[in-house]
Parts: sequence; structure tokens; C-alpha cells
Amino acid sequence: MDKKEREYAKRYYNIHQEERKEYQKKYRGAHPQEVKEYYNTHSEKFKKKGRDRYLTHLRETKEYNQNYYLSYKEQIKEKVIRYCHTPEGHKNKKKNRFKRRSLGFMPLNKHFTDSDAHHIDEQRVIYMPKEMHQSVYHSVFKNTNMRIINILAFRWLESEELNNLALR
Repeated sequence: MDKKEREYAKRYYNIHQEERKEYQKKYRGAHPQEVKEYYNTHSEKFKKKGRDRYLTHLRETKEYNQNYYLSYKEQIKEKVIRYCHTPEGHKNKKKNRFKRRSLGFMPLNKHFTDSDAHHIDEQRVIYMPKEMHQSVYHSVFKNTNMRIINILAFRWLESEELNNLALR
């Protein structure tokens, strides 16, 4: 494609941008399987294109984000604080903390008030009463007292399940 054709294509795209978007939206809705297959067969191309776009616009994006943060600093902080006090925020905060410690987060039971998440191994978690969890010093990484605390955790989990069955 020579320079003249590229300019024409650019002008055409700018003039008919809304029409093209509407057509693409309808097509994707009518042919979801074909779109999925096309993406799967061309995923490397899309990844490369996205990476190239990211690298070319990195500086502008960084500047824009910094200016946005400086302009709305207080609102952003308030929004983060509000989110952190929601149940979803608590859950994600725990997940992130465990991830930072290179531990997984696959809960075997549900969170309840005054509970701690105890890792029985590097992936799985049992929620147990805070006092019980803190009663035995233990470390997943050093395997210190893990047998003792895991016995307590499994006993707690078993009694909790029996209580739930009895209530049904």
C-alpha cells in the first residue's frame, strides 16, 4: 500500500468510523463462534499488535495517568478506602497479601466473623477461629508445627460441617 492509498484509507476510516463500529457489533453478536475461532487462530498477531501499541504509547499513557492521579488524588483515595471496607475488598486484600507471600488462596470453607485464614499447605486455606489459629505458632514455609495446627484446623472444619448438617 503506497502513501496515497494509506491516506485515503485513513480518511475513509475516520468518515465511516461509527458505521464500521455498528457493523462489527452486529457481526460479533450474530457470529460469536467464528469471532472466537478467528481470535484463537490469530492470537499471536493480536498480542504482538497490543504489545507494540503499548510500547509506542507508553510515555503518553504514563503522563496521562500521573496527571489524572494528581487531579483526582482525594477522590481516588476515598474510593479505595470505601472498596477496602466491602466484603469483596477484604477478600481481595487477603488474596493479594497471600500472593505477595507466594501462597495460593483456595478456601475450603466460608469466611466468618473473627476468623483467620489458615494455609494447610501453600495453596489451600481453611477459615478457623482467630484464637485457635493464633494458639499454636506455625510456619508453612519452615514446616514448623504444621502437623499440630493442621489437626486443629481439620477438626474445626469437620465440626463445622457436622453443625451445618445438623442445622439442615
